Amino acid sequence: MTYRGVSVRAWLMTIARNLILDDAKSYRRRYETFLPEHYDAVSAAEVRQCLAYLTDDQRECLRLRFYESLPVHEVAKIMNRNEPAVRGLQMRAVRRLGLLLFPELVR
Repeated sequence: MTYRGVSVRAWLMTIARNLILDDAKSYRRRYETFLPEHYDAVSAAEVRQCLAYLTDDQRECLRLRFYESLPVHEVAKIMNRNEPAVRGLQMRAVRRLGLLLFPELVR
């Protein structure tokens, strides 16, 4: 590393900015939701009922990813899509399912 005439303060601010941006980017990849203690587990019947409100592609994506435990690249091959499309489909399906199962948590 060579000195480029930049102040230490500017260098530290750049590092801090990059750390904040990295954290914000990784936050978008976090899909877990923490429920209050008084929430009971959702029954399988409730999940099946809510799955009916998803599109066929969303249901297929969730089945392959979570029931079959396939990685994204295999789901992409099966569904004839690219990996980013499968990730987006999965994200939208999980969000929709969460809204259907826990409408009271929507802000």
